[in-house]
Amino acid sequence: MRLLINIIRYYTACAATWGSWTTCTLEGTRIRTRQCSTEIESQPGDCFIDCFAWSTWTACDTSPIVADQRQTRVRQCANGAETAEQACHSSTTVGTTSDGWYRAGNGYEYIFMANLKDHVGAIEFCNALDERSILASVGVRDGTLVSETTTSALGIPANVWRYHVGATDIFEEDTWVFEDGVVLRTSQIDWGTSGSNVQQPNGGTNQGCMNFFSPASVATIPGASDTACSDETPFMCERVAL
Repeated sequence: MRLLINIIRYYTACAATWGSWTTCTLEGTRIRTRQCSTEIESQPGDCFIDCFAWSTWTACDTSPIVADQRQTRVRQCANGAETAEQACHSSTTVGTTSDGWYRAGNGYEYIFMANLKDHVGAIEFCNALDERSILASVGVRDGTLVSETTTSALGIPANVWRYHVGATDIFEEDTWVFEDGVVLRTSQIDWGTSGSNVQQPNGGTNQGCMNFFSPASVATIPGASDTACSDETPFMCERVAL
């Protein structure tokens, strides 16, 4: 009984509210603190991140492309660093491809679809377009790329203010799983603001899928937004360029 009393006293001795979690380290850990009467208490925690975002691809020699040349990228995961590689593209020119996709500077191609789909429908549509195609993921996490892939080159109308992209937190609130397998916490994502000056995300467990506020619209500040997975909106597909 005395042991139980001591345990209860220990966990109720400080009534102060815990502060915000720190940014996750590359080892996938974080801490938060609170000020108690005589000392500052700290609490460690896991980030539930399998892998951080990929780095950008290494540069290719484009004058001309060297035969069999390859480029690489890396990401830090819970079990160590992962490396991916691919052949350098025969053409690295940014612009529209022959089949209507927009080739961005990161080695991926994008296409905007104006037809309305819910989140699952958008995933299925992108997957059916091409064996390399997924609902846009890499381009959503790269601030520089976001600007590039939301230009008029993609043909996004000014009246389209949001569209589906490939991430959801339906499995665990505030842990966003992207279509390419990357997992990020809410604090690691650049969120947008709606025209009524509402900072995203703001839907809690009722809005478990990700939209993106379009820079083509004057109604929003560009960035990610949470939305109900059943909402039917336009969407953007993404594929690795060849």
